[in-house]
Amino acid sequence: MEAARAEGEVEVWINWSEETVNALQDKWQEDFGWPIKITSVPKSASAATAEVIAATEAGQEVGDLGQPSTGLLLQLIEADAVEARDWVGLYGGRFPGVEEASNVYFDELAGYGLHFWDVLYEFTYNTNLLSEAEVPKTWEELTDPKWKGNIAIDARGYPFNFMLHSPDWDEASIRDLVERLAANEPVLPGRSRGDEVIAGEVAIQVGGCNRDDIARGAPIDCIYPDYTLFNPLIATPFKNAKHPNLSPLFAAWIVTDGFPTYASIQFNGRLSNPDSIEAQELARQSADRDITVVEQSDFAVVAEDEALRRSIGEFWTQTGGGG
Repeated sequence: MEAARAEGEVEVWINWSEETVNALQDKWQEDFGWPIKITSVPKSASAATAEVIAATEAGQEVGDLGQPSTGLLLQLIEADAVEARDWVGLYGGRFPGVEEASNVYFDELAGYGLHFWDVLYEFTYNTNLLSEAEVPKTWEELTDPKWKGNIAIDARGYPFNFMLHSPDWDEASIRDLVERLAANEPVLPGRSRGDEVIAGEVAIQVGGCNRDDIARGAPIDCIYPDYTLFNPLIATPFKNAKHPNLSPLFAAWIVTDGFPTYASIQFNGRLSNPDSIEAQELARQSADRDITVVEQSDFAVVAEDEALRRSIGEFWTQTGGGG
């Protein structure tokens, strides 16, 4: 603890708002009785992963903490850019919740990070353009020609690759769905942030439900489709971290005692936490219809789904979409 206190700061390679940083710094002071300086360096998880791997190979220091997906964490492990820890043994006494967060779905990833939050792939819709009753509730309904030119889908190939983790889907059926969706000439942004649906350029966007935007008054809401796909993000300290003592302590804190403060601003959560907004909303919508949450369960499929994602991304590049 003293070594962590002496370092006194962490650099997260995650895009956090100034409000989030300030609130977390205040909460840390309250919890520990000594200050911390948090520097947020805006990087996507994929960009951070690539940079960490390159820097580690060159023997250079990197930031302290990232939030890779399970697939990206695998790349970091293979590049020897992260280290495994006994999170419960190290921090379970102070943060009992670290035991729940230490479940990162696969034994092969155990110890390398902590379950931080879940990117849920929902149908985000513009409430000025559609009512909840009008929004498609299934992937099949999204292929209806009436949505032609009025859907936005991540050009990188997400989230269709995650369907491989469901026994109800295989590569052939996934590709068939993607090809039929292509007939609707979707807009293909480079990410699933939701800017297009917020602006009213499309009525529906396939991607994460940005509840922080909803809280700020954006005219959007979200529907969980019949197969709700999600990508768990892992709070991961890097091996060549600038602050190697404070970074794992901060990771254990941010997914436990610090998480309510973080979530109150970022509105992210874990489905494994029944008190999260996501879990509560899923329960509400599941009361009216069947929703299957597709969890990652077979580690061998992770590499397969990443290959499929790249292939679908290439397909979208070829089609060009509707914008």
